Amino acid sequence: DSPTILSAWPNPTTGSSSLSFRLPVNGGVAKLSVYDVRGNRVRELLSGGYATGENVIQWDGKDNTGRQVSAGVYFYRLDTWGKTFTQKIVLLR
Repeated sequence: DSPTILSAWPNPTTGSSSLSFRLPVNGGVAKLSVYDVRGNRVRELLSGGYATGENVIQWDGKDNTGRQVSAGVYFYRLDTWGKTFTQKIVLLR
């Protein structure tokens, strides 16, 4: 088994969305961040060890300073096990 990034729900979203990923073994270290279309990191959602199975993290449509980001296309990226997984999310306002 390998790590897997799952689809965001809801997507598109007008506010908060659930971003989920699956890790195959306990103690996996994961980093989940949201990026804009220019490749700038908008928000780091997590960084650390996570349990086996599905993990769900909420993104509230805000950046690292707590400000609402503008409508548009964003990408959430999972870095774990030396691999990178990316999915698209659309934010509507």
